Amino acid sequence: QGTKAYFENSLLYLENDYISAFSLSTLLPLACMIKAAKTAVFSESEVYFIFTVQEQLGARGALSALFKIQPDEVYNICAANLSKSSKPGKAGLSSGVCFNVMGKDFNSSQRLVEKACSACKDNAIDFALFSDSSAFTDASLASKAADGCEILEVCIPVGNFGSAVELATLSDADYVTKLIMCLV
Repeated sequence: QGTKAYFENSLLYLENDYISAFSLSTLLPLACMIKAAKTAVFSESEVYFIFTVQEQLGARGALSALFKIQPDEVYNICAANLSKSSKPGKAGLSSGVCFNVMGKDFNSSQRLVEKACSACKDNAIDFALFSDSSAFTDASLASKAADGCEILEVCIPVGNFGSAVELATLSDADYVTKLIMCLV
């Protein structure tokens, strides 16, 4: 018969506001978007919350939607592979919302960066800017699908990225949720 084993994917609540889980970098941005969609008071603009599937195979779902909708603005909510940093203003765990101002195959809109930074300042949301031109994200695909739209990559800092013990803070996730609600 052999030895039986199973995999448990539980969220671990750690001290000092930290949480850990397998696939946290995938699940935490989704949780932030769902919470924002349930609680936000929407502007007069049309707002779409689009989720990708199989992003390693071309972000199915989001691309089709973006081709159809052709939005003016796209906020790509994702996780960023950032190590813990104790330096104020530097992107890392416990630094709040992080904006990737330049990624592989895309540049975040300066106007949207300024709009988001202003919203953070007005709403007491901690934030930091960083640049990662080595990583390929859905923002690269969005810029191709929605020709000419402005893009801002909004990231939740995650440590131990891609491991079974990814690490993030609940306060960083709360900041991202709060910012989404301010921008829509």
